[in-house]
This record gives sequence, C-alpha cells and structure tokens, in this order.
Amino acid sequence: MKGADGVANSIRSGGTTRRAAKMVVLNVDHPDIHSFIYSKKIIEDMTKALAQAGFKDSIAADLFDPYTLLPYQNANNSVRVSDAFMRAVEADGYWDLKAVVNSETVETVKAKDLLRWMADAAWHSADPGIQYDTTINEWHTCPNAGRINASNPCFSGDTLIYTDRGLIRFDDLHRRFNNGEKIKVYTHDITNKNKPENTISLTKPLKVMTTGTNPVYKLVFSNGIELKATENHRFWTKNGGWIKVKDLSKTDQVVVLDSEIMFDSSDLNIEADLEKVYESTWKGKPVNRFKKINLPKVWTSPFAEYVGYMVGDGSLVEAKDSNYRLSAASVVFGTQDDADELLPRFESVVEEMGVQPYVVTMPNGTIQMRVNRAPFVRFMKEVGVKDSRAHLKRVPHTIFQAPKHIVQGFLRGLFSADGCVYEGTNATRYVGLGSVSEELLKDIQQLLLSFGIFSKIYENRRDESDR
Repeated sequence: MKGADGVANSIRSGGTTRRAAKMVVLNVDHPDIHSFIYSKKIIEDMTKALAQAGFKDSIAADLFDPYTLLPYQNANNSVRVSDAFMRAVEADGYWDLKAVVNSETVETVKAKDLLRWMADAAWHSADPGIQYDTTINEWHTCPNAGRINASNPCFSGDTLIYTDRGLIRFDDLHRRFNNGEKIKVYTHDITNKNKPENTISLTKPLKVMTTGTNPVYKLVFSNGIELKATENHRFWTKNGGWIKVKDLSKTDQVVVLDSEIMFDSSDLNIEADLEKVYESTWKGKPVNRFKKINLPKVWTSPFAEYVGYMVGDGSLVEAKDSNYRLSAASVVFGTQDDADELLPRFESVVEEMGVQPYVVTMPNGTIQMRVNRAPFVRFMKEVGVKDSRAHLKRVPHTIFQAPKHIVQGFLRGLFSADGCVYEGTNATRYVGLGSVSEELLKDIQQLLLSFGIFSKIYENRRDESDR
C-alpha cells in the first residue's frame, strides 16, 4: 500500500495541487483487516500532529506538506463485505478471518465489533467505505466480463434527478426503475459528442444501479445550488468540456438546466396513507374516533396553492399529549388586503372537504384561518408539509413529482406568502423569496430550473442563517 501510494503521489492531475487517487479494497475476512481499517485514521492523527508542529497543513504539492510526507493520502479505502458478513452482524455472530493462500482461520472476531471498527475509523477520517460485494455482483450487467472488484458511484441517494415524472431522488429512481416503472431522464444535448446542441432531450436509462459506498464531494455553486457526487463523476463545462469533480476549480463554468422541461408522465393522484390519517387508540386499543373527511385523492391547483401558502406562512400542530389541547392547521395573513384576496380561495378548498375553517383576528392585527381536525392535520403531513420550525421547512416531497400546473399552484401560494417583486429606479428588478430555511430555497431553485428560470441565493440579513 505504501509503495502504490508513493507512485500515486507522483502523478499530478488538474494542475499541480491534485494527485492521483486509487481505490484500495480489502476483503472483510482478511487477517489484516483491523490494521487496514484504522490505517488512515492513524495517519490522520499524525498529520494533525505535524500541522500543530508547524508543518504546512495543505494538500498542495509541497515537500514539507504532511499530506506528502505521510502515506495513504492518495487512497480511497473500502472494505469488501458479503451478505454472509452482514447476516452475521444482524445475528450478533462471529466472523472468521482467514489466511489468503489456504483459507485457514487465523482469528475469530465478533462481526459487530468489526463493523464498529469501520464506523469508528470512518467517523475520524472518512475511511473506509463499504463495498457490498454480493449485491454489486448479483446486479452485474456484464458478468461474462468478470466479477466487479471495485467501483465508484456517481451520485448520492438523495440527489434529485429530472425525469418525465418530476424530480425523483436517485435512491427512489433506483427502486422504481428496477421494479419495472418506465421512467425517462432529461439530458442536456450540449453533452452530445457527435452533435452538441443547446437543447434538452428525454432518454431512457438502460440501467439504474447501486455501485457501492465511497467518499462523496459536496459541490457548492455560485448561485447557491449544492450537489453531491463522487470524485470521478464528470460535469460538462463551457470552458473545458467534461471535467471530473475532483478536478473542478472556481473558474470552471458548469452547464446547468436552462430550458423548461415538462413532467408529462407525472401523476395527479395524491399518495396518502389514510389508515394512518384516521388511526386512533384508547387505552392501547384501536377505536373509531374520527369522523371521515372528504380528503382529496387528486391534486388541484387551488389545493396546491393552499399547500404552498401553508409552507410559507402556516403551521401544523397535532395533539399528542396533555400539553396540546387540539390539533390545528393554520395559515396567517399579514394584512387585511391579503386576507380579502386569499381567504375566500382557501376557505373554499377546505370546505370542499366537508370541513368548516375558523377565522380569527389576532391581537397583533394578523388574521388566521384554522382547521381544527386531526385527520386534516395528518393528511397535510402525508402530503409532505412539515410540522417543524421555520428554519427546517422544505418543499413537500409530493410536489416534486406533481404535474407542472400543480407545481405552478404551489409556487404561487408560497410566493404569495413569502415573496416580493421589486423594480427600483436604478433599473434593479427582481422577484424574491425570503426564508430562514436555506434547504427550502434550494428546493425552490430545483423547481424553478424545471421552468428554465435561473435563480441565486443571497444572504441579506445580519444573521447568516437568514436568506
């Protein structure tokens, strides 16, 4: 490992500051597995000690750089685990470490202890990763070419992918595609090697697969968008074509979605667990406590607008113990003009469900519309509205995969609650959305890009958490 690391250290890529990166994978039953797992953690401790002693703490190619002096800095370490090992962990069983040549048992350890070593070392140094060897080779798309011994994934599971059914998380796309759903993915034609064009096309994936566990980079772009990918994933740039994540610099101009796309195959149906909505117990036994409500089964633009306003200027409270006297879904109107325009629309949405909302004027002059029904509150949670504080709000997951006119309704409600339109005398013009939740704004950026609308996140208050 030290020899290979020295060779990799001599290979420069992306200028002078990046060195080659090699994948090192060791079987989970190897007798040296403990030393392997902790190798980078121990070297990381040495690096910190050298830095404290005055050596340059940088990844730059410097003779006295601790990252150059010490080994294992050019390696991505992973442990190759099998289903048999994972079952031993689940059963709290033992695991044999075997000699490489004759497979004789050298040592026996607790499987959970071995997994705990991996977690401990990864917490300190981000290595090792885990490669699920059995699963990867069972899903091998070209097994006649030989087994897969090492692999690098492209995106993390929470990455949103633009499809004809909306924005789908990569892990969900993997599940649905392999369950037989016909899902198409949008691709920017500028990446077409033979005929690059500034257009967007729908393509059908041949395979969506999980390839393993590896270190992940988080990319933060100048407009505030964040994306996670492994180091060898490539992005198309205006200045240099395809560039791997590990070689990207601040001067590279990454091409983003700049044309409207349609969610032609998205579904109007609202997926909600109605049993969960109406479930109730008394002294540990199920009871029929709640009267049925005419909850919507499909999206409508007015309901989407109400959901959007709820995310912006609303709250959910569900009675769970004696501290809560009732369940309530509330939206707040800051002025009488706002209430005059929006209140009739939202009252109509709720009344169509067979529920009578309450309108209350608060001491500070704001006006609230409340729905005091537990099934309604639970249904809003099923839709994806969070009962959390403002800084934790997100776009409901159901909106990402709703038809475009439903997304429009949601955005209309959200911008009515927390948006603004500005046109100054110095030709400054913008449409803005204010929120203390940076994650909510990032979600909105993704939705706006599907309309071909480019946006940027600014910090415009004293508190850096406000945007």
